[in-house]
Amino acid sequence: MALQVRFERLGNFNDLEGAVSTLQQADKLTPDGHANKPLCHYSLGDALLVRFGRLEDLQNSITKLHESVRLAKDDDPLKPIFLNGLGRALLADFEHSNEHADIDAVISALEKAVSLAPKDHPKRLHYLHDHGNALRVPHRKFRHLCRRTIRGACW
Repeated sequence: MALQVRFERLGNFNDLEGAVSTLQQADKLTPDGHANKPLCHYSLGDALLVRFGRLEDLQNSITKLHESVRLAKDDDPLKPIFLNGLGRALLADFEHSNEHADIDAVISALEKAVSLAPKDHPKRLHYLHDHGNALRVPHRKFRHLCRRTIRGACW
């Protein structure tokens, strides 16, 4: 995580590559059933999402984030974080290519993150913000398509 944080602050891609490599090792070495396995999946998925430059990074991110959500119980205090991360990755996929993603899955994951976070959770406002932005996406895309169609009809 320290390498990823340093990348986010200084922008050195070697730090991000180091973070992904280290998190891949941690994920691989953590046995199935271990209490930290969902966190390992989440951390790797989040780093892959940050590195997203190739479609395979995004798809691998989504796979790892799905696993973190699947493995975490609803009463796990980290589950809202996992759900929010999954929602953000699915949203990136939706915005990148409508063919791979389902906006309903995006909204559902982000909505569940909000519902599972206690009212006084310090990240709850962040989850609400992400959820609200996801709710706007279909309208933005629809509006863009309408404008393009109208423009096309006017030419």
